[in-house]
Amino acid sequence: MTRPVHRTENTPAPVTTRLLDVSDLPSVGFDSKSIMWWGVLGFIVIEGTTVATAIGSYFYLSGVEPQWPPPRTQLPGLLVPMLKTLVLLASIVPAVLCDRAARRFDFASMRRWVVAMGAMGMLAVGLQWLELRSVGVRWDAHAYGSVTWAVLIAYFLLLSTDALDTVAFAAMLYRGPVKETQFEDASDNSFYLRFTVVMGILVSALVTLVPRL
Repeated sequence: MTRPVHRTENTPAPVTTRLLDVSDLPSVGFDSKSIMWWGVLGFIVIEGTTVATAIGSYFYLSGVEPQWPPPRTQLPGLLVPMLKTLVLLASIVPAVLCDRAARRFDFASMRRWVVAMGAMGMLAVGLQWLELRSVGVRWDAHAYGSVTWAVLIAYFLLLSTDALDTVAFAAMLYRGPVKETQFEDASDNSFYLRFTVVMGILVSALVTLVPRL
C-alpha cells in the first residue's frame, strides 16, 4: 500500500513511499534461513581448513620421509581413539534429537538434549586429551612427532571449543530467560557437532591407522 507524503518547502514535488507488511513472516528461521547458520557454516570452513592444513602437512611429510614413522618409533595406542570415536558417534543421537525438538519448539526436550550433548562433548574432550598422551612420541622428536601432535592439537582445540560452548549454552537455557532465538542456536549447535564428529573420525583414523599401513 502507499501513503502520500505531505508537501513541505523542501519537497518540491509530491512523492510516495511503499510500505511492506512483514508481520506474517516467522521470527525464527532454521538452516539457510537463519543468519547464525551462515555464521556457523563460515566457522566450519575456517576450522575445517585449519585441520585440513595439518592433515595435508602430515601426508606431505610422510611422502618425503624415507620411512614413516621413523624406525624405533612407538605406534599410537588404539584403545583411547576407539573409545573416543564411539563417544563421538553416540553424540550424534542427542544432536539429532535436539535439532528435532528445536524445530518443533519443544523447549524442555531441547534443553535436555543440549545437556546430553555437552556432557558427551566434555567426555570426548577428556578422551582426546588421553589420546594426546598415548600418541607414543614427543612433539619435538622428529617430523613425524611434530605433525602428529599438530593434527591432534588442531582437533583438540576445535572439539574443546564446541564442548565448552555447548555447556555454556546449556547453562543459559537453565538460567533463562527463554528466547525464541535459542531454538535457532540449538539447531546450529547440533549442526556444528556433527561436523566435529566427522573431523574427529578422520583425525583418529589418520593418526592411528596410517602409521600401521
